[in-house]
Amino acid sequence: EGKREEVLWCLHCNNCVSLKLPLSCTINPFLYRERLSKPQPPQSPKKVVIIGGGLAGMQAAALIAQRGHNVSLYEKSNELGGQWNIAAAVPGKEGFADFTNILKHSLDSAGVPVTLGAEVTKEQVLAMKPDAVVVATGAVPLSLDIPGITNKNVVQSNDVFIGKAEVKGRAAVIGARFNAIEVAILLAEQGKQVSLVSRGKLGGKKGPENTFVFKTLSRRLLELGIPTYLNTPVLEIADGSVVIEWGGEIVFLPADTVILAVGAQSENLLAKELKGLVPEVYSIGDCVKPRDAASATFDAARIAEKI
Repeated sequence: EGKREEVLWCLHCNNCVSLKLPLSCTINPFLYRERLSKPQPPQSPKKVVIIGGGLAGMQAAALIAQRGHNVSLYEKSNELGGQWNIAAAVPGKEGFADFTNILKHSLDSAGVPVTLGAEVTKEQVLAMKPDAVVVATGAVPLSLDIPGITNKNVVQSNDVFIGKAEVKGRAAVIGARFNAIEVAILLAEQGKQVSLVSRGKLGGKKGPENTFVFKTLSRRLLELGIPTYLNTPVLEIADGSVVIEWGGEIVFLPADTVILAVGAQSENLLAKELKGLVPEVYSIGDCVKPRDAASATFDAARIAEKI
């Protein structure tokens, strides 16, 4: 029909083949659920406010509007996409940006008004008098409670990927989940001297479940010869080094720049503030619990059916 922009092209993200349940697809949350009928139009359209313009918020806004509700979306930054924009900035994942464009098209087609640069407060939401609020405020990077963590040479891995933070000299990546491994590989491929240190195991607790990605990243670490210190606590970030406990001894690991990649923490304050003040309040995506993109869009589809 000439509607190429509405085709959901596979992103090769591998979320659909992980070992966790429920299985889902990042761009098609109805995968494996084709027998379910499409959500029926509501008997009485509701005024629904979506807070957060990442994948979960965008997907929820589009699906809820398609059902016939009056939907508006608010995003505190100046662009839609949230942390998915960071994922799309990782070398080899540039195609991930296609999904953001697909969701933007869905919002336009459904006639959802989008307000950017708006960090909505509880008072502002109440003034809108919505029937339902969907909070999709995502998550923020975690830090560590150790001496030197606030030094100027300490940056977040997300900022490295998007070019916001510059890595100078020797680098040490703290963390061993996929995000940490990917930033270490990126820096090594740029010719930088980099090491990876974590108090846990490679891939974190759940990394090995995503077999294809885990094996690919692990192999690349070996190919690049990146020194890896696992099950190794970081004691302090000193001037020009990271102090670790290695083999029962205190070791000073050379590092001019320290990159944190130790996970994320849900940003769910607004949802808590609105509980009991709005007829319906739902939380979806990473603001419930930091997970993968397929979980975020699955949350969105589930809530869209419920409202």
